[in-house]
Amino acid sequence: MTESTHGHRVLLDAKASQSLDKMLNTLKQEGEFIRINPNKLVSWIVENFHVNRFSSTKAEIAKSHFNPRAYLLNVASKATNGDEAKALLTDALAKLQINKKKKTKTKGSDEKLAEDH
Repeated sequence: MTESTHGHRVLLDAKASQSLDKMLNTLKQEGEFIRINPNKLVSWIVENFHVNRFSSTKAEIAKSHFNPRAYLLNVASKATNGDEAKALLTDALAKLQINKKKKTKTKGSDEKLAEDH
């Protein structure tokens, strides 16, 4: 890890912040000569994740941050006539429903999947 810093500021949500605090406390408790601060730990985590895990989790990250509104607007802008628009939007809505079912099911709730129908 390089010592120079670049202009990224990262705001963590509550769960990520709690996790960061737990990791910092664990590291400090398990080794009396460990000197680390939140910035150094986050930098290490990001660099390590990029090298070791990013390629294998890109699709999962993209799926978690998919923007259905932007997707539908993009699909609608490609239509040249009414019939084509209807077909494109029907296909797009079907794809969104499939993604919604998969996303709900991956959270471990088959009951919630059934409620969507």
